[in-house]
Amino acid sequence: MICLSICSFSYAVTFKLTDLGTLGGTNSVANGINNLGQVVGTSDNATGNSRGFVYSGGSLQSIGTFGGANSFANAINDAGTVVGGAELSSTVQHAFSFSGGTLQDIGLIGGNFSEALGISPTGKIVGMTSINSGFTFRPFLYSGGTMTNLGSLGGSFGYALDMNAAGNIVGDSNTASEAEHGFYYSGGVMTDVGTLLGGFGSTAKAINSSNLIVGYSYHFSSTPGVTYGEAFTVQNGVMTSLGLLNGVGSLAYDVNSAGDITGTSVFGLKSNSRAFYWTQGTMYDLNSLMDSTGAGWTIMEGSGINDNGLISATAMNSSGAMHAVLLTPVPEPATFIAFGVIGVVGVMRRRRSAK
Repeated sequence: MICLSICSFSYAVTFKLTDLGTLGGTNSVANGINNLGQVVGTSDNATGNSRGFVYSGGSLQSIGTFGGANSFANAINDAGTVVGGAELSSTVQHAFSFSGGTLQDIGLIGGNFSEALGISPTGKIVGMTSINSGFTFRPFLYSGGTMTNLGSLGGSFGYALDMNAAGNIVGDSNTASEAEHGFYYSGGVMTDVGTLLGGFGSTAKAINSSNLIVGYSYHFSSTPGVTYGEAFTVQNGVMTSLGLLNGVGSLAYDVNSAGDITGTSVFGLKSNSRAFYWTQGTMYDLNSLMDSTGAGWTIMEGSGINDNGLISATAMNSSGAMHAVLLTPVPEPATFIAFGVIGVVGVMRRRRSAK
């Protein structure tokens, strides 16, 4: 079959695993990916502290700190700008942007804590900031050198997680009853996305260029004291469940421009987590889609997916260490693209515009 436009398929791809390693310590986690395949995350270093990193060109680069012990890298856009949080001391942390080897402090609104959690294609930054010396936190938008408090759904705590090119933002806020609900922020108005039926809370984790929101709703399980998440999408105000991975739970973390989604399932112990890949109405355990490079690894969490289908993930090796990994479709997307015509051999991915 030859397609003169972008083809889509009813079956999943196979992935190969690239271990991104660590910055000298035992563990690392991946937090996001851009359309160039650059990955950001956080790694232990040789002294046991946490350092934000960016993976590019086959190597990890440490982002450093503002003089404190730890830093955390959370997101990266296609311009290569990384955002996160870095400590000034054991009690003070500020949000940062990192570009061209330079770490920039973008400040906070009040108190002693801020962290950047997402960045738009146009370079606007979102995250969370304290607004006083107490425990009141608000989602923020940083643009043009100014950090703006986005408000709340009535409660004392909130944070912004993602922003698309149109300027629409998603995140979490406590309500007046201090229940945690996902929100959608557009045109200066914050809207509660609600929960799935029976849910007591929710998180709106990511938003793509079509304003498709992904996240998860929280539920109590039949096991006393244990909760689980159920992944959802929200489009035009309508929330739809993606189902549960292996009948247990699901948390959607990221979505690309075509609506492919990655995330994880957490039920009880963290070691029971399994990453998922959702495409065209079906949720797959990523561990079932690996080629031979995945032998000896358990894919625990899919944190990001780009428009070429590459996934940033965190996996556990046979020694029990957690490493950031990059999952690449097999064959790689570029193998099939020539002169605008895509030939289908087995399975492949779809090229799409930036998020």
